[in-house]
Amino acid sequence: MKPNKEIRREAKDILARGWYSRIASVFVTLYLIVVFAVLVVGGMFAEMNVQTLTDHLKAKLEAAQAGLIYAAPSRMALYSMTGASVFMQLIAYLFSAIFLFGLATVLLKALKDDTNRWFADSFGGFLRPLEVLWLIILMNVKVALWTLLFVIPGIVAMYRYRQAWYLKSEHPDWGAFKCLSESGKMMKGRKWAAFCLDMSFLWMFFFYMLLMAGIGSFGAVVSKLGSIFAVAFSLFYLLAMLVFALLVLRLAVYFFTARAVFYKAVVESAGCPAE
Repeated sequence: MKPNKEIRREAKDILARGWYSRIASVFVTLYLIVVFAVLVVGGMFAEMNVQTLTDHLKAKLEAAQAGLIYAAPSRMALYSMTGASVFMQLIAYLFSAIFLFGLATVLLKALKDDTNRWFADSFGGFLRPLEVLWLIILMNVKVALWTLLFVIPGIVAMYRYRQAWYLKSEHPDWGAFKCLSESGKMMKGRKWAAFCLDMSFLWMFFFYMLLMAGIGSFGAVVSKLGSIFAVAFSLFYLLAMLVFALLVLRLAVYFFTARAVFYKAVVESAGCPAE
């Protein structure tokens, strides 16, 4: 296995060859599709006056804070809220799976420096929605079951199944069970290295969050000095948020590219067990 320092350097080289803009465009486009899909379903429920369990619990909490009594829902209302919640979760899972599959696809193309249909192929999840949906559901169920034992086994399970999306992208005919099984074999003895790679990015994310927290605290002080200062700071804050968003996007692209390089290193050192 390559050391993490070399993996990060290789990721930087890939992004420097023009792949940053390509990966970022796929990342942002698919992410906006996920957000749009969830908002559309949420808006549809609101128009139909359908509550989810989350809405019910939120309303109940607000009523309790106001000292009011919140009437318990009827059995039919409870069934309706449960059905709406399940449907909302399935929509979120589906589009999240399409996002993860598409991101894995463009990252694999970046590793091979393959610019052929790099954007169009990133939407391949729309061509196999049930397959990617089943993969993310099965993966989350397995991780959740391990998490029930304790938090650490759940984290280990997350790293065990990390390579599943790359495997699904490279082998579209593979089923969910096979992708997860082969990922587990590939990650045997390599979970700690993957964890250390992730942690090497942690300080950068922490620095950005600390920076934004500092700007927000400074804004709270400035707003007390007068309306002119508050308006000036609002403009500065909007600019800072834009710069912050671009920095986080760049860091996220770098982070996921490094993880893809890690997958490539695993394949080179151990191969794919099924091949």
